[in-house]
Amino acid sequence: MDQDSVVTILPYRRTGSGMTTYSNYMIKALKKANVNFRVVGFGPPPEFIKEMGIPYFEVAEDPYRMDYLGGPMVTYAWIRKKLEKFISRSELDSGIFHFIYPGANFMTDKDHLPTVVTAWGFYSTAQIFSKSFLDFSLLKYPVVTVGKLEHYYLDMHSYINADFMAGTTSDTISFWKQRIRSIQGQYVPLPVEVDLNASASTYRDSNEVHFLMGERDLERPRNNVWRVLKAFKILFNMGYSDFYLHLVGGYGQRLNSTVERLRTSGLKISLEKYMPKNSFNDLVSKCDVSLIPRYVMDQGGYWPLEAMARGSCTVASDLPAFKDFVLPGVNGLLVNPLSVDDIANKIGILLKDRDILMSLKKGALSRILEVHSLEVVGRQYAKIYNEVLTRR
Repeated sequence: MDQDSVVTILPYRRTGSGMTTYSNYMIKALKKANVNFRVVGFGPPPEFIKEMGIPYFEVAEDPYRMDYLGGPMVTYAWIRKKLEKFISRSELDSGIFHFIYPGANFMTDKDHLPTVVTAWGFYSTAQIFSKSFLDFSLLKYPVVTVGKLEHYYLDMHSYINADFMAGTTSDTISFWKQRIRSIQGQYVPLPVEVDLNASASTYRDSNEVHFLMGERDLERPRNNVWRVLKAFKILFNMGYSDFYLHLVGGYGQRLNSTVERLRTSGLKISLEKYMPKNSFNDLVSKCDVSLIPRYVMDQGGYWPLEAMARGSCTVASDLPAFKDFVLPGVNGLLVNPLSVDDIANKIGILLKDRDILMSLKKGALSRILEVHSLEVVGRQYAKIYNEVLTRR
């Protein structure tokens, strides 16, 4: 691409969420694909952007406090206004705009510059209510419940006014194409960096199988930690003891008490409230199996992909968002998240047959290299940008 066709990635935000992780990997993927691009963001750039010599334009401080105080409508109204003014004053209004946060798309009609939007998920009104009933913890935080509904309408406006939608799950694309008939888009796998050296593990040389389950708050019903603990208790009572369960994100007294009681019974379990990213990555590298048995359908989360990139297989819920990156018998297993017996049976397979476990672990790394590596995803986006330019 020449200078007139430069891709502007915006807005970069250092919020600590999976979207920031995606942004970091996206930038690295585009660099590997030799895409001519620049980044517009809120707050200073991370060190790796400076080291890679990528042009970075800082708009203002990140409005992360608005996410909690005003919700997405307020936050992204402010972001759109700031972006539009900054872009026009900085003479950056050329080439292609790629909005990695849908709500930041300030374009209003099809006369704008070519626009690609990353689609993160979908929340229909019916799903909001069903999630509230299934996930009672949402009722404690009405801003979160309302916020998800706000995101639905923000995202819909963004997709209508975009030239192309890049879906982070195949179900996202299917959902929005049914509602916006004119939309152009496709599923583009989440990019992840592969560190082949990180796949070596001290744990993996032992006879124990190490499982990892990590969430921001394990006790939220949607994360399903209680059924997981019941499943491991069943397996222990059946005579399986050669496993170690690592839990990260346990803040409540109930979970602490339950884990302590299970430890007293003989189960090997560790529980951490919080771990810094580097420490968590070190733990990921040492584990054999990632557990994401959520029963609320959304993005699959980034850390299981990072675990697969380090040679860990995955046991995930049998829901569309997880089926994009977990292929049963190839790189992991799928479970009915509402069935303790099914969770126990699938975990039991990995404890009983180590050949299957090793095959799935090898398949996990192979799947990442084939579908999610920076090189593969970077080439897909380079192709998308060229197609969008050609249509314009």
